[in-house]
Amino acid sequence: METGSVLLLYVSSTNSWSLICNDNWDSSKAKAVCAQIGYYSDPVSRTVSASSLEATSTFLYSYVLLLRNGSIQLDPLIMETCPSGQVVSLSCAVCGTSHKQQRIIGGSDTTIENYPWQVSLQYMGQHICGGSILNSHWILTAAHCFNGTHKQVDRWRVQYGVTTLTYLFPAYVEKIFRHSKFINVEHSNDIAILKLTREISVSASVQPVCLPGYDNTLPPNSPLWVTGWGYTKEGKAILASQLQKVSIAVISESECHSEYPDIEDVSAMLCAGRTEGGYDTCQGDSGGPLVSFGQSSRWNQVGIVSFGLGCGEPNRVGVYTKVVTYLDWIYGVMKEAS
Repeated sequence: METGSVLLLYVSSTNSWSLICNDNWDSSKAKAVCAQIGYYSDPVSRTVSASSLEATSTFLYSYVLLLRNGSIQLDPLIMETCPSGQVVSLSCAVCGTSHKQQRIIGGSDTTIENYPWQVSLQYMGQHICGGSILNSHWILTAAHCFNGTHKQVDRWRVQYGVTTLTYLFPAYVEKIFRHSKFINVEHSNDIAILKLTREISVSASVQPVCLPGYDNTLPPNSPLWVTGWGYTKEGKAILASQLQKVSIAVISESECHSEYPDIEDVSAMLCAGRTEGGYDTCQGDSGGPLVSFGQSSRWNQVGIVSFGLGCGEPNRVGVYTKVVTYLDWIYGVMKEAS
């Protein structure tokens, strides 16, 4: 859940979701649960009072049982709450932390320590797209970055932990996973994740971004931030040398559809920008992260830079892949490929 990172597990026998009681919870069960979605680092658990959660009457309460083969099983409770009154909050990775205190058009210089999940995806020594660190082995980006001639996996590199764009000492890519239903001309399902050949080490300048809770919602005008090394002026093929940031806001689905009437379904997309123009992403920013400062005081990636008409033009806001729509796909790929 978005609030408090409260853990919910699906009970197939009752076709419902269950909160997990903290009464018999331990670190081994936390690791087993996180492994179900492809995370293998040390998770962090805490407790949350069940009475503090809204709409808990719609959920069951269960214990987690750890089986000998390392898998998990649920033991639903008959009672309407946990004996202790406490449920499990779980973070499968330390993520979304930065030193920020509170192609980019209209942006300003920033440092990688403020957005330590930002990476540069490079093909044959050239910056092509942005991306973000999900964990020490996985990078999230856009599917359209791998169109055309950019398909040879062993020619891709991932540069991380740098403020100034460089091509030295990058990470190598083992495999590229593009969404099977990606359609370039329709910009649908524009999402991909990369598996690195080796683990990258976490530091002040290298941190995973958090994925949003399944119930993440962003009302219009919610503040967002986007970063990248893309073009700083439309039509001028000059990448920014230093990482850029810009503050934009969520645009309503109805306004998004009015600006892009050819898109039949924007439910899996997120429009963001400023309708007056002047602040936007541009070529070279594709695949990069759109983030919000979540309720758990962590940075959540809510969007992936996908497309737009022009760069920073009035009434032509940017369109982003809505990450929350693809959580099942992301977790499924990471689990199976790990």
